[in-house]
Order: sequence, then structure tokens, then C-alpha cells
Amino acid sequence: MRPSASLTARLADLQSEYGAATGQLASVERKLADTSTDLEQTRREWEADAAAAAEERAQRETELGALLAEALAARTGVENRLTEAQAAHEQAQERFAAELAGAAGRYSAIQGELTEAIAARTTLEGSLTVAVAARHDDDIGARRQGGG
Repeated sequence: MRPSASLTARLADLQSEYGAATGQLASVERKLADTSTDLEQTRREWEADAAAAAEERAQRETELGALLAEALAARTGVENRLTEAQAAHEQAQERFAAELAGAAGRYSAIQGELTEAIAARTTLEGSLTVAVAARHDDDIGARRQGGG
């Protein structure tokens, strides 16, 4: 073989290897570009999902804040009604205690009047019994004097 022929063959081999390497490089660059595009798309989707999740969380926090405020207002209302009911109950108990004391006083006065009336009745019955007995005795004495 001649030296120029072997150099030409070697050049052809190197050109063939260079072409293959260039093809592989182009293929890797295409894959890299595709992967970069996919990565960028995934990043945009992730950012959109993260923004949507943050917005949803903020909306949910607002809703929960409103529900909490509503629950606290309801609790305050119930506590106020309970306080009012307790005050009304205490006032009613004081009124009933005063009325009971008044009724006890009236009962005691009526009981005293009844005791006095019973004593007066007993006295009158005793006087009546004595008067009836005296009249009976007078009638018997008058019959004896008149008739006998």
C-alpha cells in the first residue's frame, strides 16, 4: 500500500468517525433540547399548580376565618343570652323569695287572727253554755215556783 493511499483511507475513516460523532452529538443536543423543553414545561406546570394551591389555601383560610368569626359571634350571643337568663332567674328568685316572705307574713297574721277567732268562739260558746244553763235553771226554778 502506498502511503498516500493509507492516509486517504485513514482520512476517510476519521471523516466517517467525525460524521458519526457529529450525528451522535446532534442526537444528544436534540435530546437535551427536548429534555430542556420538557423540564421548562414541567416547571411552568408546577408553578401554576403551586399558585393554584396557594390561591386555594388563601381562599380556604378566608372561608375558615369567616366560619370562625361566625362561630365566635354565635358563642358570644349564646353567652349573652345565658347571662341575661341567669340575671332574669336571679331576679325571679329574689321576687319569689320576697313574695314567699310576704305570704309567710300573711299566713302568720291569718293564723293569729284564726287563733284569736277560735279563742273568741270558745269563749262565746262557754258564755252561751253558761247562759243556756242559767236560763234552763231559771226556767226550772220558775216552774217550781209557779207550779209547785
